[in-house]
Amino acid sequence: MNPSLIVLPVVRGDIDVTYPFGIAPGCFRQGFELTCRNTTKTPRLYLGDGTTEVALVIGSLSLVSVPMYFNITVRPDIDIYNMSWVSPADGISVSDNNIFYIIGCNFDATLFEYGTGDLVGSCMSRCDGEKLPLGGPCNGMGCCSIQFSRSLRGFQSMLLVRSDGIPGTAQSDPVHPGFMAFMSNGYYEPNTSEIFSGWTNASSVEGMVVQFASIEQPTCERAQASNTSYACSSSSNCRDVSTGGYSCDCSPYGSGNAYILDGCIGYNPTHKEQCSTSCGGMEIPFPFGVEEGCFADERFRLYCTKDNLTVCELGAAQYRVTALSLENGTLTVSNMMNDTNYGKEEIIIQTTNDGGTSFSVPVEDTFDLSMEYAIIIRWAVANLTCEVAPQKNSTYACRSSHSYCLNVTHREQFMGYRCKCSSGYEGNPYIKDGCTDINECLLPNYCNGTCQNLPGNYTCTSCPRRKEFDPIKRKCVTSAKQRNLLLGIATGIGCGLGSILIALGAMILANKWKKGIQKRI
Repeated sequence: MNPSLIVLPVVRGDIDVTYPFGIAPGCFRQGFELTCRNTTKTPRLYLGDGTTEVALVIGSLSLVSVPMYFNITVRPDIDIYNMSWVSPADGISVSDNNIFYIIGCNFDATLFEYGTGDLVGSCMSRCDGEKLPLGGPCNGMGCCSIQFSRSLRGFQSMLLVRSDGIPGTAQSDPVHPGFMAFMSNGYYEPNTSEIFSGWTNASSVEGMVVQFASIEQPTCERAQASNTSYACSSSSNCRDVSTGGYSCDCSPYGSGNAYILDGCIGYNPTHKEQCSTSCGGMEIPFPFGVEEGCFADERFRLYCTKDNLTVCELGAAQYRVTALSLENGTLTVSNMMNDTNYGKEEIIIQTTNDGGTSFSVPVEDTFDLSMEYAIIIRWAVANLTCEVAPQKNSTYACRSSHSYCLNVTHREQFMGYRCKCSSGYEGNPYIKDGCTDINECLLPNYCNGTCQNLPGNYTCTSCPRRKEFDPIKRKCVTSAKQRNLLLGIATGIGCGLGSILIALGAMILANKWKKGIQKRI
């Protein structure tokens, strides 16, 4: 599992060759050998057979991209043309993500699996003289395409030329002189000059993706049982390859190279200081972030536009984020921002078998995206259980004291884990000291009595006899009944004392009046 990095200056730019691929002996895993030729001015990279040129190497996914195109000049005496490619070695196959494009006019194309002859698909193209084709790309007017449905060890294609709609009557045609066919992993839209010339600039087209598999064992299960030859590093995923063998990758919750020791870079629980924590009026707490070094991994990266809108990328499209909840582990998005390729489509969000989240399967005309609608995305930190995650201390996400791990499922599908603050605490469990005590004594309807706040808890004692809880003052006060009783007693006492004082005053006045009369007599 020793990595090798060789940089080759070639026509398409420098190509990084990373393990498990390699060139020199001892620098590649068995079956992943590449060949570098220096016979031309610029060195060129090839598959191990030395004939299939390589344009791009993605070592972390055991994939390479190769230019795969065919130029066909129509001859008047030939109406059937064949094209083929076969894997140069076991463990090498054409990925099911490829599309076979054929550019030209008046033909029927059929694609088969090499060796078995099993049908992969078919398409046809027609043209109306020099009239410009109408409609979308490769819609059967000057171009058609066949989507792969599975990985193949190789392919063969038959092209049947038609003249005036009649097969078997090929003629010399100065308007449509030939055909161009190529395999590509990308989106392609032809132009009129390419259709009428039967030629396109293949350097501007993404190449065919070829997948490599480790074949010392036929499946992941068998390979994992044989630790001495198992290719995948810790914290990586193993996937069975339909054509035989297995491959490794760091998805869905990480990046890096699954073929080297500790090569998968997963969740990073730390972030740089002084990160922006808001965009407009929306708070963006860690593990999410809008700056480099401020999000835990790429899945938690958000973007803040110049208009202070929070945006996330889902697949090929960008969506506006309308809500983010650490407590519920959800991200709410609405209104695709700028991807014109998805004019009127719903992006189906589904959980994959390995616990990841994929954004795929456009459904045309399901929604009019000029109208507001929302998608709630549930997320997990990593595809680990709460029993395993704490053992990986360097990547464990629950960093705050008074937090705990929570397993996340979607329906019956396990997604991974996330974190929550313990009962009696609130805040952000993903940062140090992020969970703070809740003062329940300040909250309504928690305690209608004498309240004492404690770390993560509180005590509540009923108001003493003859007292009641005042929800405004939030403390025990004398009850209304008791106040009325005391007021009555005070009033009674006051009235009694007043009556006595009045009687005494009257007696004094009467006595003085009598004494005054006696003096006059």
